[in-house]
Amino acid sequence: MSQLLEIVVTYGVLYVFAWLFFTRFLFHRYNLGDRWVKVMFCAVFSLGADLLLLVIFDISNFLAEDVRWVNWMVDLIGLSVLITLVLPVYIFWNCLRKPGRSRLLSILYTTVAQFVFLFAFVSVGNIVPAKPSREGTDEVHFFSLENIIDRIAVVGVAVMAVLSGFGAVNTPYTHLAISLYPVSDAEIDKFVQGYHRTLSQIVRKKKQLASARDQLSAERLKSDGQRAEDNPSVFSRMMGLFNSGDAGRKQVCYRSWRRALACCHSFDALSDCHRHCRY
Repeated sequence: MSQLLEIVVTYGVLYVFAWLFFTRFLFHRYNLGDRWVKVMFCAVFSLGADLLLLVIFDISNFLAEDVRWVNWMVDLIGLSVLITLVLPVYIFWNCLRKPGRSRLLSILYTTVAQFVFLFAFVSVGNIVPAKPSREGTDEVHFFSLENIIDRIAVVGVAVMAVLSGFGAVNTPYTHLAISLYPVSDAEIDKFVQGYHRTLSQIVRKKKQLASARDQLSAERLKSDGQRAEDNPSVFSRMMGLFNSGDAGRKQVCYRSWRRALACCHSFDALSDCHRHCRY
């Protein structure tokens, strides 16, 4: 019982560590609203890390052999279900779901895409050598855990080989020019000065925008109070026309300031990046 409790505590610690790693390191600058992405990442991370811990436990003989075997099977079954069912369904659902499409139609498309994926997953077994059963006969059970892991291994190794080959060729081709030409301190100082000028411009635009917003609010209240009068004179009407024209010009200026601020508002993110720069 104590060993099973240690396994549960290990899963909990790994899950919490994966959650902190995801929120504090990977996506600490982004607001990821979908919590299921965090849950699935933490589940895959905890199961995969537990496989590594089982190797260490087997070497150090930390747990009983039957407990390690049960823990090993739980990790393999959990990862197999996540890779073949949960993750593909979630990816297909997010890709095929659209705002104007009904929920039932999105579920139908996701189901069809999942069956196509499973068919392709089964077809990979044609290139995997068949293993005889443990009884020594030639009968092979397709839905056995060994055959599923074989297919996952073949697809995983192929995808890793393609991605590593592509990265080994594409990364030097696209980023080698950055390392070939050294950057002087004068150029760094020039870009830093331009960065600070951009930040000061953003602050000035924000102040102008706040001032224009206050003026429009005050003039709108003043015009509402004038309209509330019962019998305005001719002179008051003429002054109201002039004031409305002035307010219209200020409103146009206010909108132009908002457009100018929207153009350079994306530079606010540079203040966070500047603190992490290393020259």
